Amino acid sequence: MPAYYRAPLHQFVQESASSVLWKLTVENGIAQFQLAPEAIEAWRLQLPTLMNGCAELMAAVPTAAGYELLLEYPIPRVGKRIDAVLLMNEVIVAIEIKTGYAPSAAERQVDDYAIYLVCFHEPSGGRTIVPLVISDGHIASGGVRPFADEVIRPCRIASTVNVGQTLISIEHENCKSGVKTINADAWGRGRFRPIPPNSKPRSRYRGSSTPVRKTSEPSLRMTAVLPGRRTTAGPSAPRFARRSG
Repeated sequence: MPAYYRAPLHQFVQESASSVLWKLTVENGIAQFQLAPEAIEAWRLQLPTLMNGCAELMAAVPTAAGYELLLEYPIPRVGKRIDAVLLMNEVIVAIEIKTGYAPSAAERQVDDYAIYLVCFHEPSGGRTIVPLVISDGHIASGGVRPFADEVIRPCRIASTVNVGQTLISIEHENCKSGVKTINADAWGRGRFRPIPPNSKPRSRYRGSSTPVRKTSEPSLRMTAVLPGRRTTAGPSAPRFARRSG
């Protein structure tokens, strides 16, 4: 189940917002588990902000033109979609966008997305992930992350007017030269499955007091026990919940 939209940044910023919105609408219409119409409509307000920020990043970092952007990327079994994922060479930026000025818990939301990617998404295992919230409203603190601080960076917060500067900062602080880039097609179609404790990515979290338990079922059913965040992923869990904002 790939993202609703995927393109290199140079193509994304040159495309009209209405064209991207139409593609999102079409993909949502044929999806088995659809987002609410207002969730897609929210992109009408969010796309110009994201496009302007990406254009600013490309102006400062010309090689960013080849970075890949995915919109509405699904996390199977837990009923969520990540608003946007930006693949910066070897770095993954998970983005949650909120419209308006209403307070939100988007930091915790996008932090959880990053943890899901690290623990369950094979192509993301062991890679640097930067959670990013774009909002003009107050963002409540996500609290102390229980583990994975070696690969998940602190959540960044950007207003709608400084998205570009925030992306530039993320790129300068995290991207390295001479490192093999992420294959966007393979990443977008990567499997979600429990990363075994003896695998290289998951071994980074040995000794963590946060248990991740696998049941005896042959499915991907897992329970991650996080402080204040208990999530169960399995056949009975809702899949693609409707996102707000």
